[in-house]
Amino acid sequence: MSSTTPASTDSSSLLARLHPSHYLSTHLSHSSRPSSSRSPLDFPDVDLNLGPIASSSSSNRPEWIPSPSALARVGSTTVICSITPSIVYPPQMSTPSSSQASSTVVPSINLTPLSSPSADFQSGAPSNFAQCTTERLYEFLDSSLPFEPELLHIPTEGGEAAGAGVEEAKRGPPRAKWCLFADCTVVGYDGALLETAMLAITAALRQLWLPKSVFSLDENVVIASPADYWSLSAHMDSLPLAFSFAIYDEQLLACPSSFEADLAQSSMAMCLSAEKAKERKASRSGKREDTGDEWSLCAMHSTGPLRATNVALSPGKGKPLGDEELIARCLALASARAGQIAATLRAKEADVESAMQKARGAQQ
Repeated sequence: MSSTTPASTDSSSLLARLHPSHYLSTHLSHSSRPSSSRSPLDFPDVDLNLGPIASSSSSNRPEWIPSPSALARVGSTTVICSITPSIVYPPQMSTPSSSQASSTVVPSINLTPLSSPSADFQSGAPSNFAQCTTERLYEFLDSSLPFEPELLHIPTEGGEAAGAGVEEAKRGPPRAKWCLFADCTVVGYDGALLETAMLAITAALRQLWLPKSVFSLDENVVIASPADYWSLSAHMDSLPLAFSFAIYDEQLLACPSSFEADLAQSSMAMCLSAEKAKERKASRSGKREDTGDEWSLCAMHSTGPLRATNVALSPGKGKPLGDEELIARCLALASARAGQIAATLRAKEADVESAMQKARGAQQ
């Protein structure tokens, strides 16, 4: 039995290289996926590790503050994100901006040749694929607005160090503000890069603590407190997540692998966001029942015709769904999956919070 398994694997790999379309169609005809035991509408497993980079951000922060970094794994794709806050001095000109979040959170994707032996990733300048993924992350961060961009404005002397930037923004551009560089390194790649990077960025942002700071008019510099920090997570109004779908031969595939995405005739990427209002209300009332998150569509990008037969309801089985019906179905699938990912993220954050409280108590 053991001698036939390698031969079977080799023949499958050879068939996938010689006749990829036939290989994929054969799997889909049996409601399976080539790369895993998932069905076409199943999502891959998700794993999270918060604060894996000990040297992330400033090394001068107190020891009880977690590292603003996260490792996200979706299927076989793994991305490590590290948040590096930097102080920038915007020009003192009141110019309208339609991309406030992108100027506050700056994502970048580093695709190394070691991340995927089968993919043609070259070292050096970012590839077109990496640049397109980065642009999509910009778009999704802009549309979801995980926090108000004015929150990172550094107030001048006389105001509170956290939150006063929102009020000052009404009077004109800030003299200084925080800019968050989200550096994503792809450790392993097999499709689903957009959702994995978005999850890593969201999780890392929720681990970020910034020192309370003010802009000194006399010295024309920013003065930051060495011990007084505030959490960005406490001010984040939404939880943005990304999901991708592909359509091959009128078969909808949730979270396609790189092999499936290359053969797909159509693709769809959507950004969902859950508001935090219900969560706060439930926690203040002390009730234990879970009201659940209400996920809303913030942005969507699609290519090719959107027609699929494997998601039709029972009465219309076999009849392709139209654009609006298919988008609604994908939104329902993504919303259900987003709730599971959000529960995993909050469970990980609870463990980090418990460890942080212990470390903080040990120092006092």
